Amino acid sequence: MGQQYSHLSSDERILIEKLHCEQHLSIRRTAERIGRDKSTVSRELKVLHDELHFSLEEIQDLILMGFKSAFLPYAVKRALLADV
Repeated sequence: MGQQYSHLSSDERILIEKLHCEQHLSIRRTAERIGRDKSTVSRELKVLHDELHFSLEEIQDLILMGFKSAFLPYAVKRALLADV
């Protein structure tokens, strides 16, 4: 049977941002520290930071509110988060 995958937890998402953005660890080192694949970390950073242009504080607030960006199309995400 194939590998089983799980979604990132809120704590993991916050940790990714702290390790990569605040401590300036590479994506590879960040992934090693949290025990996830580097592509998972890369995708998380790309969606929340590069595509949506949120600051670290905004990203942490969204994660704490339980926002799951992976389930929404880009245009919908932008419209929902415009007021944040």
